Amino acid sequence: MKTLNLNCIPCIEEMKPYLDLVDYESYHYNISTILMWNHECHLQYEIFDHYMIMLNCYKGHYFWMMPCCTPDYYHEAMLTMKQYSQELGFEFAIDCAEESFVNFMKETYQDQYIYQRTDSEDDYIYSRSMLETLSGKKMQKRRNHYNSFIKEYPQFIYKELDPIEDYGEIVACLSLWESDKGELDYSLSSEIKGIFQLISEHEYVNLRIGGIYIDSHLEAFIIASNIDEETLQIHVEKANKEIRGLYPAILKCLLERESKDIKWINREEDMGLENLRKAKMALHPDHKIHKYSVLEAHLVTRQAQDGDLEQIKDLWLANFSDETRESTDYYFTQLYKTRETYVIERQGCILCMLQIKPIIINKNKSEVNAFFIEGVATRVDFQKQGLMKSLMTYVLDLYQDQNLYLQAYVPQIYQQFGFYPTHYLKKVSISRYDLITQEYFDLSNDLSLLSEYYNRYIQNYNLSRIRDDNYWKNYMKQVYLFNQNVVIFNQLGYLKYEETETHFIILEAIYLNETALEMMLNYFADTDKDLILYTDSRCQLVDEGEFVVQMLSRQNEDSAHIINNYMNEIY
Repeated sequence: MKTLNLNCIPCIEEMKPYLDLVDYESYHYNISTILMWNHECHLQYEIFDHYMIMLNCYKGHYFWMMPCCTPDYYHEAMLTMKQYSQELGFEFAIDCAEESFVNFMKETYQDQYIYQRTDSEDDYIYSRSMLETLSGKKMQKRRNHYNSFIKEYPQFIYKELDPIEDYGEIVACLSLWESDKGELDYSLSSEIKGIFQLISEHEYVNLRIGGIYIDSHLEAFIIASNIDEETLQIHVEKANKEIRGLYPAILKCLLERESKDIKWINREEDMGLENLRKAKMALHPDHKIHKYSVLEAHLVTRQAQDGDLEQIKDLWLANFSDETRESTDYYFTQLYKTRETYVIERQGCILCMLQIKPIIINKNKSEVNAFFIEGVATRVDFQKQGLMKSLMTYVLDLYQDQNLYLQAYVPQIYQQFGFYPTHYLKKVSISRYDLITQEYFDLSNDLSLLSEYYNRYIQNYNLSRIRDDNYWKNYMKQVYLFNQNVVIFNQLGYLKYEETETHFIILEAIYLNETALEMMLNYFADTDKDLILYTDSRCQLVDEGEFVVQMLSRQNEDSAHIINNYMNEIY
């Protein structure tokens, strides 16, 4: 393969027709970008009759770019890229692939590849008119900064910069403005190298370079080039941070002189840097160009191993918003069992997990063994490509003759696996004004009453979980970890609830009769918040209410008797 060298005019002439051939939206396929960052990516390329392939090596890691050709030749280019990977001895991977190309890959190669969502590499795309005119509510803050600049520095001058004559001034100012970082850090020195390379080839890449002068001193400069006829890419935008409004001014000045054909501004990615992400979002992007890494699948479905624990914990914490680090540590210390967990991994990286725990249920007055599926989760950057479906199918084959139950935020997802709702809760909104104040409640601190009341309660229902001693041993710890509360009423039952800014949400109401429930709810009469009550679907205390799915099962239960079922579990 050919190397893109510093003296690369012949390379540009070779490559540009193929770069112009594709309709990729990403800024990575702008020849200006390639030149600016080639000292980091060390591009190699090869041109064939109908396509061009490009290989980067960034910090010793090889990855391909999407092939430069019409879609008719994608497959042929892919074969060539894979052959090179095999011959050169590195793993085949395509970085910064756009969704249209990923869709081609999925349709053509089915499950041969897996696609990692790399949102830190998404391009931010803005409306040209919004950034130029600064009109509208969204631009109010930026408009205020710009107006402050105009008022403070009416004598400013914007002019096009000469890439050769003004280069020294550009670099000197860049170093001065970034001096708050101390010595030039690696990224800044790399950027200066990139600017030098870009400017040295300015005749071949049609750069636009502009600067703002105040009292004959360069205080801001900007470098841009076209991605296509409608999109302008901002490569570099630097300004004296001490001057308010200078950043919106330099971009506005550039756009006011730009062709009216330009509709979109590409401001590149945020590199996963939180401050940069906030800054780009503050400009209100119209949309983003989503990027993926294309990897060979190499997936293994298996039972978890002890060495997987930390990855599984991280996956759990990332997927379940109500979990904290403390609650997660508690779960995996006290309740997690490796043998009850199954995973899909790729080269040692856990992508998807599922836990299936043995439980005992009360079915038609008899104790029956069953299993409770929980903790089904996929890494966010690998979602929406069938991993959960594959793992669920694998586990269901292993447990095909068992009684299986699960909870789900979106029950419809599990219909394809033969699960359907078998347990509902009734969600009822209760105004505090409908409650009756009672001066005295016979409350108890006896935690043994929790199991006693629960066992009495479920005798009236079917398909309920029988909670063993270990369950009750952990019950109050879980209540604490989830910032919940439990109040026990002598001879009435108990309520588990959480408090928000506006409501008391009763998550579990265990009562001996409906009169007892009504009395317990009056506990909240003197508060300034309304109630949201989750209770069994048979409860007649309040006629109106919304039925929400609480549990699904693969067992064929008589739908006419679903109202008699009760199960309310988290772990």
